[in-house]
Amino acid sequence: MNFRKYSVFAWLWLMISAVGCASATPQRGAASGLPALGKPLMTQTGVGELASWEVPGSGPTLVLWPSIFSDHRIYQEVVERWKGKYRIILVDGPGHGSSGAPPQSGFTMAQCARALKSILDARGISQAVVAGTSWGGLVATEFALAYPQQTMAVIAMNTPFLMPDSGPGLADKMITFGARHALNSSIFAWGVSRSFFLPATREQGGPMIKAFDQHLRQADPQALSISIRAVLLDRRSLAPDLPRIARPTLVIAGHYDAMYPAGVLEQAVATIPNAQFSVVESQHISVVDQPEAVAALVDRFVIERFPVR
Repeated sequence: MNFRKYSVFAWLWLMISAVGCASATPQRGAASGLPALGKPLMTQTGVGELASWEVPGSGPTLVLWPSIFSDHRIYQEVVERWKGKYRIILVDGPGHGSSGAPPQSGFTMAQCARALKSILDARGISQAVVAGTSWGGLVATEFALAYPQQTMAVIAMNTPFLMPDSGPGLADKMITFGARHALNSSIFAWGVSRSFFLPATREQGGPMIKAFDQHLRQADPQALSISIRAVLLDRRSLAPDLPRIARPTLVIAGHYDAMYPAGVLEQAVATIPNAQFSVVESQHISVVDQPEAVAALVDRFVIERFPVR
């Protein structure tokens, strides 16, 4: 099931599933479900109190912000491959995972970039490779535009740089509605999962799919839906500013990503002065569908520019 292709059906099941949803269990400040990470550092920012964790390493700092509907655990397989190689900072976005709720009025992607700067400042980090998936790629891009001196490089995975001139479509509006009224239902998680991951990934299951489903069951619908609206409905198009990105940039797209097709992203990436574009055999969340391929692409990109000691 793809939200965009089957919008009428999606609307119907969202309305049905809005009845009798499970109650949420807010997780602000909770320890990570990943081994050895423990409790997060909580940092007060303009988009709420955000949780972050550090995985020590000897190389450059790599900051990872996840997609909507997920938390830092979507990166667990690539982190295992990078452990010790980079100093890794994992972040939960506002309304997601162990972070606090965002402002009721919402926020912009530029405000998320300022929040990321606050996290790095709190950790004493002056420069980093900023990276993210979908929403996280938007934040990484805004960070590079606002803080070029603090940006070593940008890695944007499965990132919707563009916003249609006509504004968000019906599918995005329905997903936002579902996030508020049907978030904790199994049928909503099923629909999101089918848009995000390859069938083989879902069938195989494993810790990342389990963590994804658990996150949707436990998230606070009101808090998370504010973030979903900010990302899907209220974000600006980055197209006019992509030529201003001054740092090396790697963009990774999913070959089977019907939400943000690789061909469309490739055209946008062509306007970034110092960018590389790669496509992997994934759907919308490449780090879950193809963690080995993503880890290898990032390694080549980062280590060529910033050799690991």
